[in-house]
Amino acid sequence: AVEYSYDGVALALSGITLHIPEGQIVGVLGPSGSGKTTISQLLLGLREPTSGRVTIGSEDAAAISRSDALSTVALVPQEPVLLQGSVSDNIRFFRDFEELEVIDAAMSAHLHEDVVQMPAGYATLVGEGGGALSGGQKQRLAIARALIGSPKLIVLDEPTSAVDGRTERLIRQTVSELRGHVTVVIISHRIETTAECDLLLVLSNGKIADFGERDTVLAGSAYRNIVLTRHGLGGEPGSS
Repeated sequence: AVEYSYDGVALALSGITLHIPEGQIVGVLGPSGSGKTTISQLLLGLREPTSGRVTIGSEDAAAISRSDALSTVALVPQEPVLLQGSVSDNIRFFRDFEELEVIDAAMSAHLHEDVVQMPAGYATLVGEGGGALSGGQKQRLAIARALIGSPKLIVLDEPTSAVDGRTERLIRQTVSELRGHVTVVIISHRIETTAECDLLLVLSNGKIADFGERDTVLAGSAYRNIVLTRHGLGGEPGSS
């Protein structure tokens, strides 16, 4: 079982044992402080477990070298960081990819149609804050940046928390199209964001409260008691 402590005393995660089949889409739900961020950092190899092992395929996540990590795991953060440069530069993100690979990644992220409408296409300049792009375009660019490296695992952190309805639909479509090709972990507090998930993991106080097929978890007491109650939603599962 995996355990993690930030201070060497209190456990932020304890008794974590689970297997995510390759190519599956997994949603991680839980209230603030439940351990969602810690789990994502362990999966990305940003932290090493205090005890236990986290493996991506047969590789220890914490032992993957920095160069190999870029082609093994990828993070799509809640607030993407954009560089001063072109759309292509931002998708490449200091890596050596051909323009066709950039376009292919943008198409997979359902960003291509937006880019070809821009004044200079993929050469269009965007600011450090992404001033020339909408929030939804920035989010899809971050997904293209993650996909271009052909990772085995992608972690999406609250991917639809601040985007418009069209972008949310496009992100769901992208996630659905990755099924069977890439393992996807979606960190969220919104059940709607997990619509494409095969499996759900519910965390509470750093422990697994429930893990299994999405419909089964949504019908269970852990989801109702922990996620719905703590967000003041109540009602039946999926009614939010």
